[in-house]
Amino acid sequence: MLDTLTTVSGFLLLATIFYWFHFLDKNKNDERGDHIVGKAAKISFSSLFVIMGIITVFYTTEAITADNLFNYMLIGLSVGTLIHTVSLFLYDRKYQ
Repeated sequence: MLDTLTTVSGFLLLATIFYWFHFLDKNKNDERGDHIVGKAAKISFSSLFVIMGIITVFYTTEAITADNLFNYMLIGLSVGTLIHTVSLFLYDRKYQ
């Protein structure tokens, strides 16, 4: 089950990174695009620190084994980039 979730998270990570590059390419010389990326980064990176902190707490309390730590970190990173991509999409619609 965890391996399947990790595989899906890997594909989700790639898709969100491609959308992020597409957004940056579309708004190269635009101050509005820089503003949107900044606002989305504030939300996503703060949530990514919270997600990684939760994973660290579970790892230190030995609820997550060392063998599964990479899988959980990849899932957390995928959730963080998904939050960033959704924020980009929503702010892009809001500030049109």
